[in-house]
Amino acid sequence: MKSIRLVEEPHLKRNISILALNAAVHDTTQQLNHFFKLGGNALHIHEEGGETKLCEEVGRWLYDHRKNSDTIFCCMIGHESEDGLERKDSDSLQEDILKHKSILKVPSLHVVYLDPPSDSETYFQIIETLVENIRNKNINSYAFRNWTADEIRTAIHYADTSGLPRPSAIITTEFSSAIPKTPLWNGYIPFDTSLREAAIELNLTVWAWVSDINQPLFIPVNERSWFLTADRMERWLTDENEYIVRKLSDMAISKGLTLRQVNAESLLHQPFRVIGIISKDATNLGDLDEFYDIAGI
Repeated sequence: MKSIRLVEEPHLKRNISILALNAAVHDTTQQLNHFFKLGGNALHIHEEGGETKLCEEVGRWLYDHRKNSDTIFCCMIGHESEDGLERKDSDSLQEDILKHKSILKVPSLHVVYLDPPSDSETYFQIIETLVENIRNKNINSYAFRNWTADEIRTAIHYADTSGLPRPSAIITTEFSSAIPKTPLWNGYIPFDTSLREAAIELNLTVWAWVSDINQPLFIPVNERSWFLTADRMERWLTDENEYIVRKLSDMAISKGLTLRQVNAESLLHQPFRVIGIISKDATNLGDLDEFYDIAGI
């Protein structure tokens, strides 16, 4: 098995592996050992749904193996409170950033990202808060998830006219070779032509989930988890996607790869930088070695 390929990430002035392991992963120690042995150096920290304990375990492992300073972290901040209240005010964002730093035992975070606030008037306040954390060396850069291309352009225009650092990346669950009729969750933004064009034009890195719950048409039926109910599968069932699956199936046969691998390979080779987020957990049952096998190509 080849080492995971590295690409230059100009926003971070670092080389980064084209795959990022989601920290909330089952068999944490085993998965981290394997990932880093293959040359991976990027972790995604989701921090939702009770994942704090798993992230603490990851932080301890990194510290014990002296990997903290060598690892690139992409962390979600500003997630809702347990009672569903929005937490995108300056104090909450600061709290999340400092919490991640403490759990991961690092002086700074490389990328932090958040969903858009419900009140568009607070967009610019959010940018000011994040930039202040860049100045204080708590973070290196900031990014957006579920912001439309127009919202991202507005944010960048504000940053440029204010003399502030631009965002570095888009984080998405909606990037696939197939085209869903609806998003994974209500309110999620499709990764459509407008976002593709924004990523290219604005030189944004795309951190995209390539694991199974986001790519269900490309995994064997017997490996689809409990999460992929009939309702969640239905959003993918179109004639266009049936054609895409047939086309990639033929390509998989000709290359001697699995359908899952051909889909992932296609997603990782784009006219913009893509970091593929992978996970091995209750909703992603596939063998991560399938991703590692093609990540050195």
